Amino acid sequence: GGRETWTNKGLSVMGPQINENLAPVGWAASSPSWSPDAARVAFSAMPDAGHVWGGPEADTALMQRRLWIVAIPSGELRQLTFESAFRDEFPLWSSDGSTLLFVRMDQEGKASLWQIDARGGDPYMLVFGLSRSDLGQDPSEVFGHIAWYDLFDWDQ
Repeated sequence: GGRETWTNKGLSVMGPQINENLAPVGWAASSPSWSPDAARVAFSAMPDAGHVWGGPEADTALMQRRLWIVAIPSGELRQLTFESAFRDEFPLWSSDGSTLLFVRMDQEGKASLWQIDARGGDPYMLVFGLSRSDLGQDPSEVFGHIAWYDLFDWDQ
């Protein structure tokens, strides 16, 4: 419930083999992305921030977003990113399922595109200076959602 992306957001897969919340307990999940073989889901998640009403509190909470992968149907979770100085979100799979492209924001709100091996490891920057001003929105004004798909596309 609610429009805020920082609270009350789970990740569920329903089907014959699984029907449960797959995000870490007590976390708010966003931007799910199925792997090409449908065996994994990558997503962004952060500790649930409760009902903060935007502004600096929401911005601080959103800086805790990290990338995760969950295996289907086992539900095995694996965290991919760990850097506290960045907000990681909007993962997209490569066509072979070996890597993920994602958006990383620093504490000043500067966005860049990064890539990471789907098995884990150190991410590396591909593009610096992804301009959120082209979107005409402030992330805290739209409940923590940024329409990244309006700024770039990835055809791999």
